[in-house]
Amino acid sequence: MKRKVYIDKNKIGALAWLTIVFSSISFASSPAQVMPISVFHFANPGLDKVKTEVLDVTDEESQSYLIGLSKEISKGYKPTKVLLECRKEQQTSLNEFYRNYLANKHQLSINENQQLGFRIAKQSGLKNIICYDEQEVHWQSSSVFEEMSKHAPAIGQKVNKQIEEMSLESNRLHQTESLKTILRFNNTVETERKNKALYLLLNEVGAFGSYSGADSTASWWHRNFRMYANLQQQAKAGQRIVLIGGTGHTAIIRGLLQIDSERTLVNPLDYL
Repeated sequence: MKRKVYIDKNKIGALAWLTIVFSSISFASSPAQVMPISVFHFANPGLDKVKTEVLDVTDEESQSYLIGLSKEISKGYKPTKVLLECRKEQQTSLNEFYRNYLANKHQLSINENQQLGFRIAKQSGLKNIICYDEQEVHWQSSSVFEEMSKHAPAIGQKVNKQIEEMSLESNRLHQTESLKTILRFNNTVETERKNKALYLLLNEVGAFGSYSGADSTASWWHRNFRMYANLQQQAKAGQRIVLIGGTGHTAIIRGLLQIDSERTLVNPLDYL
């Protein structure tokens, strides 16, 4: 004899409601996702230790790549915010440029913030961009290089050799390779390791004495910790962040994201 099964519609409705509620809570509490994209300065001012004759990003091939890349990131990653390496006092003027760009009243300048950042933000339907740079704290390098030249010439030779090797490789890439290849190279683990290793070479200068090397290296990390604090304020649960910056910054930011329990690192090589 078959048993009759009675279904309480009220209980089913309650269970469905609870499922929706818990799903919403789970989504809201999910860690923020952050994709740091390491770039070179498209309009190179020549301020970096590693000197490079940069690729002209306004050529047809590079422009086609930047347009396609922006569409790919916006479609596949769906950013909710775009953070750019610019100072907080530039926020208002850059957003004015960005709004004019949205209205087809602004031609993009030759810099990474506009060529890539503006394009990604527009393709993602964002109303503004966010500046995350911090320059009240600078890399204090003069004392360590002065002491190194006088009292630690062996370390100076290692530092100069590494800078020369990095400069040669960077110039080779910019003279022979495409923008896509260069950006993929910039975002590899090995490139970022070499960038941070240069500061560790300097770190030893003045040990058991002035500690000019350690203080200099700490000043660079200090600036980047402030930049990371700005990122933390923006990258809350459920957000999907694109962060664009130079390798010296993204190398440290990527390392911090790997130990951050409230944020998840997204590899840009999946899109570049």
